[in-house]
Amino acid sequence: MMSNDPAMITPENAVVATPYKNSEVLAWYCIQTKPKSEHLAAAHLRSSDEEEIEVFCPRIRFKKNTRRGKVWFNEALFPCYIFVRFRPSVHHRTVLYAHSVSRIVRFGEKTPAIADDLIQALRDEVGSEEIKEIPPEVAEGDRVVLGEGPLAGLTGIVQRILTGEERVRILFEFLGRDTFAEVALDTISLQDDPRKRIGSKSEDR
Repeated sequence: MMSNDPAMITPENAVVATPYKNSEVLAWYCIQTKPKSEHLAAAHLRSSDEEEIEVFCPRIRFKKNTRRGKVWFNEALFPCYIFVRFRPSVHHRTVLYAHSVSRIVRFGEKTPAIADDLIQALRDEVGSEEIKEIPPEVAEGDRVVLGEGPLAGLTGIVQRILTGEERVRILFEFLGRDTFAEVALDTISLQDDPRKRIGSKSEDR
């Protein structure tokens, strides 16, 4: 499983101890963007005249219940963060002052570079289109949200998947009592952040 904060997902050897100031080294750095503007910052940097600048903006695609029923959503895998490969001595101002960029991530006086191996591992996970589709699967024990009917909006726990019927049995609290209900699979969605499913294996489910 993977945290949605880039600062929390890296093993100790994923951060490269390379001096940042005036560095001539072409390396990956974590860039913080304005809220819900990851794609805008990425697009702006990709359209710059600096051919060496490379951008990686991983996203996820998942279904969520809305008033219109289940709808597909595309969101950043790491909200408010993208990864950019550049030479600080040449591209620092171009990156820092790019549209929708808030800052180049620093820890105190240090601006850590991100190991190439970590970026490649993330790329392998999300694919060449930089987007990972999260299957709308549920399993026994999952916490879900009801999206349709008089109980819409209530949360419950999947107790049993009814094989061959496309229905599930859910335990939820209603009017202070534990209640069971059988509902169609296509009327529920996972309550947990879909990012938690990145990197998990189906056999672990």
